[in-house]
Amino acid sequence: MLVTATQCMANESILCDPAIYRTNANTGLILQPADALIDPIVRLKLELAGYTLSDASTLRLVTVDRTDTTEDDWHGTKVEQGPTVAGLSPADQGAAAASLGLTGVIRSTLIITKTSNFDPVKFELVVEMFSLPEGAPLWTVRCSEPFEDFEGTSRLLASCAGDGVLAWRAPDAVIGRQP
Repeated sequence: MLVTATQCMANESILCDPAIYRTNANTGLILQPADALIDPIVRLKLELAGYTLSDASTLRLVTVDRTDTTEDDWHGTKVEQGPTVAGLSPADQGAAAASLGLTGVIRSTLIITKTSNFDPVKFELVVEMFSLPEGAPLWTVRCSEPFEDFEGTSRLLASCAGDGVLAWRAPDAVIGRQP
């Protein structure tokens, strides 16, 4: 399965910026975008459900240069940047995935909404799987939570969506029954 980074959508674009959810800038915490918080949890649970994942952001479209480097007692390989499958349109991502023999694409979207200044911010995570090459939807998992804190709410949603995939794919494993 080709898996893409979580996209954040909001009725106000600033709602996708994790910096606005911090109340104390002196805490020394690193601000992370939603995909950095959500993707590792969702991907782990997708793998536990039996999916083999190919990351769109690491599948390069062209060969890039690699050079051995030694800098300040560090020796390693420097890899040049190049275009990846993640930079393609959804249709082209599907075509690239199909050309590699992948059978589906998994996309996740974090939707953040605020209807008024008096209503709480609502977070919803939607994880969808589409078959290739036709692009037909196979399943969708939706989880929503009211905002508590950016990291906690994002992680809670990721865990919920991952559990939803596990429940659909391997229900006996989720409820503790093993064959």
